[in-house]
Amino acid sequence: MGRITFLCNSSIVKLIDTTTYTVARSADMIGSATDTVTRSTNMVGSAADTVARSTDMVGSATDMVARSTDMVGSAADTVARSTDMVGSATDTVARSTDMVGATE
Repeated sequence: MGRITFLCNSSIVKLIDTTTYTVARSADMIGSATDTVTRSTNMVGSAADTVARSTDMVGSATDMVARSTDMVGSAADTVARSTDMVGSATDTVARSTDMVGATE
């Protein structure tokens, strides 16, 4: 089983399940580890690129990613994401318009 981690950010407590399984994605999420990432207009690059992220997302595909308040974890984690962003850190995913990028 994974670990349950409580993360505090701007007085908001997030419950992150880092269990190492592939998480079922919500209706606005598509893709898999073998997909090419289709990004929204505010994202450029690919899983192998250094990714220029929108103002609430910084880092690169090979970095530990500093995510906005509704996206917490690192590229090496399997991250249980907020309701509109579901997947695992080892997946290459097509993300919704407000949370975009790629992990390894």
